[in-house]
Amino acid sequence: MELSQRVRTNLLFDFYGSLLTERQKKFVKLYFCEDLSLGEIAQRFRISRQAVYDTLKKARESLEKYEKKLHLTQEVR
Repeated sequence: MELSQRVRTNLLFDFYGSLLTERQKKFVKLYFCEDLSLGEIAQRFRISRQAVYDTLKKARESLEKYEKKLHLTQEVR
């Protein structure tokens, strides 16, 4: 993932993270904030890397959906 996508995800997470599921919040924090790999998260939760990827993808899609509807980060840019 390129740096600008990582920064955008972190920004959106700051605004809308509380709207995600607990699992999505944990995975986003571990992957984007603590810089753990998909494999490290999968091992920690005893699930597949694909399950981690799918959860992160859904979380990012949700964050983008909230931004599209609410536009809270426009003033930050």
